[in-house]
Amino acid sequence: MWVTDITEHSTREGKVYCCVVLDVYSHRVVRWSIDAGQTAALVTNALGMAIHNRTPPPGTLIHSDHGVQFTSWAFTQRAKASSLVPSMGSIGDRFDNAVIESFWGTDADRAAQPKAMEDPGRADKCDLRVPGDLPQPATATQCLRDALFERLVRVRVNQADSTELGVHHPAGFAGQPTVRCDTSDLIKNHYSGCVFQGGYPTWKLARTSHIQYNGKNIKNNIKEHSDHIWDAFNHPSITKPFAPLKKVPGYSLDGLLITRAAGKETYDKNVRVKNGYCQGRYGYTSPFTDADRAPDPVTKMPKQCDEFPYARSVQGAGWNGRDFSLRYIGERANTAAGATQIIFWDRYRVLHGDHFFVEPQRL
Repeated sequence: MWVTDITEHSTREGKVYCCVVLDVYSHRVVRWSIDAGQTAALVTNALGMAIHNRTPPPGTLIHSDHGVQFTSWAFTQRAKASSLVPSMGSIGDRFDNAVIESFWGTDADRAAQPKAMEDPGRADKCDLRVPGDLPQPATATQCLRDALFERLVRVRVNQADSTELGVHHPAGFAGQPTVRCDTSDLIKNHYSGCVFQGGYPTWKLARTSHIQYNGKNIKNNIKEHSDHIWDAFNHPSITKPFAPLKKVPGYSLDGLLITRAAGKETYDKNVRVKNGYCQGRYGYTSPFTDADRAPDPVTKMPKQCDEFPYARSVQGAGWNGRDFSLRYIGERANTAAGATQIIFWDRYRVLHGDHFFVEPQRL
């Protein structure tokens, strides 16, 4: 049996809404979704990810309140298509859906403020917050791969583990840095689903024409995007729009962080300014020529205006003067880069307000 509900959180840019799907038996967050509005898409996305992640048996109950999001056609059809049975309690019953209401009131608060381990002798142990009779993984790497991660936890890792996690720590690794991990299924499948306290996740971008993936040599579809970011960091004078002494943030070697922003206001402003430069609208004079926008002469594929830092960041085109970079790249490359960015945020737990670096490969 699953239960689901929506809660709201205030941020500096307004409210965001979180929908969680909770397993009643294990009290485990199966999956969750965050959006700027309380829409049917918010709850349907959370349910869809939970179904994809867990593959529940036919007849599994999905219980909710009578909110319009949960009574929507989209949510109901998504549940029925996977042989789930939608369930709702009586109207006006304050005890209805009490399991997840309790989760919002207690577990979420405790998870948001976990206690750091105080015993230095347990530097390689995990504070799993599970009953003491359950097996406790012995090393940090085993912890991160273990399915016992039911809630937000902290572990301590050594330098080898930190390299494995792919996280940039500008202060070095003296003193065994603490990492924060959450969402058990991400950690089970991608044990890098953690961030250092005091360190920053780093998105490493390949610039070779082909990459190794699952033992296969495949085409690198984001190469154009990676090359664009490399030039933005190392040759800003050739990127557009032109600005003297332009310094594009996001490079770990420069220490200039990017901050993810999930709010609609930031995204809309960044896109509006980017489109103004790319298309010569909103009072801007476009720095691009028709040749910049022309389809690829070989593939005949259309091009799109690639922006860095990203539209969903505080440092995007609308908020950072002219310390940003634009380039027309292939539509496929732009789409692939966007999808890869979402995977990076998902794996490395880059949430609203979190900082990260981008590191294109040096050839």
